[in-house]
Amino acid sequence: MENPLLEDHAYPAFSRIEPEHVEPAIDALIADGRRLIAALTENTDAASWDRFVQPIEEEDDRLARAWSPVIPSELGHEFGCVASRLQCLSAEAERVRHRGGAQRSALSRLSEASRRG
Repeated sequence: MENPLLEDHAYPAFSRIEPEHVEPAIDALIADGRRLIAALTENTDAASWDRFVQPIEEEDDRLARAWSPVIPSELGHEFGCVASRLQCLSAEAERVRHRGGAQRSALSRLSEASRRG
């Protein structure tokens, strides 16, 4: 099924978005995000803004672009389903962020470097 929520355009294709597009698009993007987080946290020794934070920001932007046209819609049940999945992903990302001394150390170095400019 072609899904306009997964297309990368400057503006959403509002006239083509249907309620049945929402759940598969968000599920696919959350799965992509999970794979990215797993790949990035395998080895954080060489973590940098470009190799760690930027890919997460880009993936988050994809999710935001897919979700933003849905918010003003009257989707009722779909909104609750997607919101629940987003909360689960957020909790999972938080667990990953706090896992292991090496990851925390790498994130700390990134944070310190970003404050220095």
